[in-house]
Amino acid sequence: MKKGILTTALSVLVLAAMIFGFSFSTDPGTKAPIQPTVQKNNPYIVYGAPLDGPLSTLNESFEATAFPPTGWLLLNPGGGTGWNRQVAGTTPVPGFNGGNITVPTGGGSAVAFCNYITGNSSGGSSGVSDQWLVTPQITNVQANDSLTFWLRKFGSYADNLNVKISTTTPTVAGMTVSVAAISFTAADSGWVQYKYKIGGLVPNGSNIYIGIQEYCANVAVDGASFSLDLVQYTSSTPVTFAWSEQTSGVTTE
Repeated sequence: MKKGILTTALSVLVLAAMIFGFSFSTDPGTKAPIQPTVQKNNPYIVYGAPLDGPLSTLNESFEATAFPPTGWLLLNPGGGTGWNRQVAGTTPVPGFNGGNITVPTGGGSAVAFCNYITGNSSGGSSGVSDQWLVTPQITNVQANDSLTFWLRKFGSYADNLNVKISTTTPTVAGMTVSVAAISFTAADSGWVQYKYKIGGLVPNGSNIYIGIQEYCANVAVDGASFSLDLVQYTSSTPVTFAWSEQTSGVTTE
């Protein structure tokens, strides 16, 4: 009799698991429960430390603990806390039930990170997610200048990443030149390197800011996370050498 009761109980458990889609097995890419406390009045703009002078090249891997990095800034039109820094090995991925923060080859130990919560004023429950990470001003852009970066999208929901340029001010309104609009499906993209020729998009000699935007129209439906690393801006301006006259026979040690 006991064996029959045990068999019946197991059958019921199996049937329940089939009905509820094996709910006791959690997809690591699903969103974590929304926290009941939502931080309001987040700053719209957050500045990194000031630069000593203008830049014509850029090489940023987000290794310094201060964020945003020197010369960079955050814009938070979605009302969230905005992009932040995450260390490799962090688990679960913030905002999700599983996964871990990784870096691309050569990426050091940290990344710039954002998700559907950091770009949203309701703590990730509903509404738009809109957040920008903006580079320092890059001066004297030339025709063959290029931008490269590594990006990973994580989470079982769709999301979008846009790259834009401002030739005026580091503001959302100023970001009028589109470099890329990338739509991601509901899957982990893994680390992918993106390369863009910037010089052909603006007049020679322009001074620019580059904005990297996460945008999701409704986090109740979609919204994932992005990790960003190894952002490089390469200038094609030729290096010139100045010759100087020197008296014959003079040597240096």
